[in-house]
Amino acid sequence: MTLLTINPTSFGEFVKAQNELIGDTTKTNTGVFRRFTLALTFIIEHEGMTMDKATLKAKMHEINAIAYPKQDVKSHNLWAGKAVASMIKNGIAIETTL
Repeated sequence: MTLLTINPTSFGEFVKAQNELIGDTTKTNTGVFRRFTLALTFIIEHEGMTMDKATLKAKMHEINAIAYPKQDVKSHNLWAGKAVASMIKNGIAIETTL
């Protein structure tokens, strides 16, 4: 089982992690901003908490589904996986394996 601890994160670190998830910034729309806001709110509310990696991915899936309700479920899963990987890469979430 892999656990992730959500670290205190600066706004700049969060923006950097999110920018990695936007393929073409010329195509940004309200969904991107809605997803950004929801993800940031989640990170702030769960700072210092430890959770299962699958739980965090499920929450990111839910956030993407709210921001893009007409997208296919596969797209939500893909984005959620990339979001969690970006959070780990940028130090927003620290991995611990049991």
